Order: sequence, then structure tokens, then C-alpha cells
Amino acid sequence: MSSERDLKKRIRGTESENEFKQRARNEAIKHQQKIIDVLREMNKNFLLILKVNNYMNNIDKKLGMPINNYYYTAKFSLKRYYKHCL
Repeated sequence: MSSERDLKKRIRGTESENEFKQRARNEAIKHQQKIIDVLREMNKNFLLILKVNNYMNNIDKKLGMPINNYYYTAKFSLKRYYKHCL
């Protein structure tokens, strides 16, 4: 029962996390058009990688096992790039 409460608390986040998220939302709303313009110019595959990585980071964080997904994504990508180019 206690672990269920802990899991729910982690999913909801702490007050400071919620306050940070609200500030981030407010800033995003202020700069919405600039953000849209930048996203339109980005390579779609790169944007997809960032999006998936963000999902994975959030899942890892909620499960209590955060890892550096950027490191593993870069490592795998470089291996594939060198294998393909050589």
C-alpha cells in the first residue's frame, strides 16, 4: 500500500516541480510563435528523436530509474553512422 502511494506521489510530482512546469508553460505561451518557427525548420527525424527521448526520460524518472538517454542515443547513433559510412 505504501509503495502505491509513493508511486502516485512520484507521478504527480512535487509542488516545486509543478510550479516549474507552470512557469515553463507560461514562458512557452509567451514565445509560442518563435517556438513554432524553430520547430518547422528542424529536421523531422531529429525532432522525433528529441520527442522520443523526452518520453523515455519521463518514464525512467517516474519509475525511479533515471538514466542519461542522450548519452545512449548518441553512442548508438555514432556506431550506426560509422558502420554505415565505413
